[in-house]
Amino acid sequence: MYHKKLNVKDCQDFFSNLQKTTAKKTADFRKLPSSDNGIYSDILKRDIFENAQIHKIKFPTSVLVTNTYLKHPATVVYVDRGKDTCTAVFGESFSYGDSMASPFRDVPIHWLLNASTMRHKIDWDVFKNMDVFENVINSKSMRVRYDNFSYRMKNNLGGHLTSELDTNYFFCCVPGEGMATILMNVQTFLPMIQHNNKKTNLFVQFTEPGRDWIGQQFIQKRLRKYKGSDFYEFLQTQEQLYFDFLDNLSKDNVDIYTWRNFTRWLGAEPKSSIKIEKVMLQVFQESLLDLDVDIPLDLGVTCAGWFEDINLKRGITVPYLETLSDSLEFKQIALFEAEKYETSEKFMRHSENIFEGCGDYHPSTFGNKRYAEYLIKNMRG
Repeated sequence: MYHKKLNVKDCQDFFSNLQKTTAKKTADFRKLPSSDNGIYSDILKRDIFENAQIHKIKFPTSVLVTNTYLKHPATVVYVDRGKDTCTAVFGESFSYGDSMASPFRDVPIHWLLNASTMRHKIDWDVFKNMDVFENVINSKSMRVRYDNFSYRMKNNLGGHLTSELDTNYFFCCVPGEGMATILMNVQTFLPMIQHNNKKTNLFVQFTEPGRDWIGQQFIQKRLRKYKGSDFYEFLQTQEQLYFDFLDNLSKDNVDIYTWRNFTRWLGAEPKSSIKIEKVMLQVFQESLLDLDVDIPLDLGVTCAGWFEDINLKRGITVPYLETLSDSLEFKQIALFEAEKYETSEKFMRHSENIFEGCGDYHPSTFGNKRYAEYLIKNMRG
């Protein structure tokens, strides 16, 4: 079953207990099951794994997202379907498919590591003293991710794009990544993608800028040149650096498309790539309004978490950012943006938001399909 246009009848086909209601009373999605159980599997236009060669590429993709240095499985994959064109997707958790049947489990530490598995006793002693043990649930456990690889790859954003465009599929996405790492991955893998394909549709996810303020010398070196005093101008300068980097990678046989998930665009413009104007959450909101589901949304520029202590000095070597912690004006901006992000957070986790799994923070396969349709509509040609 496949539908070009999303409407209430489409949703009723997929969700048997969805009832059309008046504008004053929204549809009751609260009883809908999670996207993890595979109920959406029939919305793919074609099986992208059928008769395909699947290559899982080993690449150092650990990202510090908890105090356990969680490592995510299968973050770099090439699905060779024998086509001349490749759909290449680079991003973080929203592109990875974080809600696609890839749950976390807390595993007792002795199942994973013990002194006999270490090459030297000193390694074990050092490891025990490091703050890498999960202490939220059990101080003697580590958080491990289990991956339903086939379901995730077919139902994440790139899976739907590949199914619709009928292409090969290159995937490089790591939950928790910032823009600096995403761009470095593009630079690393694009030559290989071009070598194996006559044409590439390159989709690059832009995420919130605060992730690059700590420990990312690639970005910080360039931002040190900023001599202004306006926070929003600084963010626009940072975003322009990303666009300029991608412009330098532009080739005749590569069409580059940039999109955002839960923060708004900051005012920069690309020269050769195409900026997808509507953020993913905006498309979801419009689609929900078509179903008489009205959930407030006000996009901020960055995550509220970066503003909790309003202390940006740790690990930052950008002169402008180093002065912000003492600025009353910045504190006011921080609180203003934090309130905006709070509406986005509530929108994403809302029980009636079917495009993000009715409570899941990340998009459901139904949401990925909807945004993939929007991206395709805005492609060249």
